[in-house]
Amino acid sequence: MVTALIMQLMQTIICHALRVSDTDRAGDLEHKHNVATLEGHQKQKVAEEVRSRVLTAYEVAIRTAHNFLSVFLKKCTTKCEEDYKSLFEDFVRDLLSALNRPEWPVAELLLKLLGTVLQKHCCSKQSEVNTRVAALEYLGMVAARIRRDVKLSMNEDAMLGNLVRKFIADASLCNPFEIYAKDGEENGQQDVQKDVELKKKVLQKALNFYLMDLRSRHNTIEFARRFHIAQWIRDVSTELDRKLSSTKDEHHYDDAVDSLASKTAADQQRHQEAFQRANEAKAFLLSLIDVDDDVFSYRLFCTNPKRSALFDFWHANVR
Repeated sequence: MVTALIMQLMQTIICHALRVSDTDRAGDLEHKHNVATLEGHQKQKVAEEVRSRVLTAYEVAIRTAHNFLSVFLKKCTTKCEEDYKSLFEDFVRDLLSALNRPEWPVAELLLKLLGTVLQKHCCSKQSEVNTRVAALEYLGMVAARIRRDVKLSMNEDAMLGNLVRKFIADASLCNPFEIYAKDGEENGQQDVQKDVELKKKVLQKALNFYLMDLRSRHNTIEFARRFHIAQWIRDVSTELDRKLSSTKDEHHYDDAVDSLASKTAADQQRHQEAFQRANEAKAFLLSLIDVDDDVFSYRLFCTNPKRSALFDFWHANVR
């Protein structure tokens, strides 16, 4: 119960940041994005504003989670606070149980931060012996689970390819994924399976529909859905920054002028392609925030009799 409450609080940060005021719907940035009739750079500016707020909220979630884990670990390693130790152990086990569950995307973030905090205490000579020993034990628990997941995910690519084919090959499910089905017809089924970006979009949209369907039974699922979208938006921005920084590093160590000139021209082309892919990905992810724009596809998908079987297959493999 405590772990669920903590994870829920972390996931609500994203929803809270998207609203300027709970009573001021006109000031809702999410709403502005979805109802905007502006064209050109004005509409792009609104989308960029929404993206900026999402990234800022995600950074706030990271800082909040890091501070919480640091204080929690410090409490459970204090001699006079033995009750916290068992509570922290249960907390770690709950996080490992929630890992990879669509309803708890924040579990992955918390475990990453927990690993960083534990490693810091293990390597720090300033930490007390009790703290270092406890940190090592918890780190072993997390490492053992990750090692198991790595073994189970060795066939992940094949599983994802199989899942994508199920979504876009079934004639009764083509409407919600019409654009992807058309791509598959034009490029061939083999190309679809190899296209990482295509698989990612299909699965992101399917997961969004799945969580929208669960939301009708559990209102708190909306927090998880938006947290997923925030993670994806941040991943796109991080990947773009990584590509740009790697290009700068290559130039830093390149002393040949002619080679540098040719690299610059090639890099400009790569930058343009990277920016274009990033903008397309961001636009796609922002469109997932409110399913009202895609309500026809959503209803078709949710009323399809084969939807349950497909999600059972997906849910079993993802977990």
